[in-house]
Amino acid sequence: MPLICALLMDKRISYIDNLRAFCLILMVFGHTGLTLEVKNLVYSFHMPIFYFLSGMLYHGTGTSICRYFGKKAYRLLIPYCLWSLIFYFSAYVWRTAPSANSLSDAFLYGIGLQGGGGALWFLTSLFWTHVFAVFRHKCRIPDWLMLVVSFVPWWFTMENDLRPWLGINMAGPFFFTIGEMFHSLPSWLDRQTANKKKWVLIGVALSGGYCLGMWLGGFPNHQVFNIAYMSHNIGSLIAAIFACIGLVIIFRYLPKSKTIDIISSYICSHAILIIGLHFVPVLFAKQMGFRSHCSEWEFVGIVMLLEVIWIWPTSLLIGKLLPILNGKWYAKKVTTSVQ
Repeated sequence: MPLICALLMDKRISYIDNLRAFCLILMVFGHTGLTLEVKNLVYSFHMPIFYFLSGMLYHGTGTSICRYFGKKAYRLLIPYCLWSLIFYFSAYVWRTAPSANSLSDAFLYGIGLQGGGGALWFLTSLFWTHVFAVFRHKCRIPDWLMLVVSFVPWWFTMENDLRPWLGINMAGPFFFTIGEMFHSLPSWLDRQTANKKKWVLIGVALSGGYCLGMWLGGFPNHQVFNIAYMSHNIGSLIAAIFACIGLVIIFRYLPKSKTIDIISSYICSHAILIIGLHFVPVLFAKQMGFRSHCSEWEFVGIVMLLEVIWIWPTSLLIGKLLPILNGKWYAKKVTTSVQ
């Protein structure tokens, strides 16, 4: 069944939730102090794929534009503002971020306990990505033209190291549009499942495209393959596109597990809380000096253990007391598989 029909039936798509949960775990994992080689493998796709999946699932406003944007603002911007206030006052008290002296910076650029823009920039970026998507469809802008229109300012702003004001950056619309273009492909793939030769060719092509992109990108070239780096490095951009397509296909046809579906549903339903809370164990581990007493991978293991101990009860508690901080991304806790 096509994705759009599944959405109109108001059913969860289990493999999408599983992939989102997997990438959220990678997001936490990537902030624990990994080696550059491992970090580049994670960063080569773990943020682009969130835009990619949003593009796959986009099916128009379904209502008035004002109501649609109001719904997106409620789910993304209000939690962003509340989290920014919390982080601003905590950073101001602990002096953990240079921008703690500016409340305007907390709202315009986001602020994290670790300093800089933090992980919350993604909330406003995703909101503006949906704004661009609605505008593109209302103006009937072709896919290829949207890719060009989004890539040029993305290259300019990232190349000159400009902070995305209010989360506006064009990396989101770029990968979102590619996700929209990919939208109808899963139905085509379903018809090819009986042909093993085609699947081998598809797997070789995707793996080869990803490896070629990483090689062209200069991996590991003393750079982090994040979204900013992709804007002016065609290799890492190619790797990100092939990785997004490959992961969607892998998760779509992996054997289904009800336990994994339940865990993924919990992670996805608390996504914003996880984004906001996951820096605390990292800071705690660094403050306690764990890194000086253990190897790099031992430190990563300790931090990930602390993340589990910290995030699960804390996100559950805050989600119950202040559900608006969670953004209410998911109304249903039960994941339904759609074939």
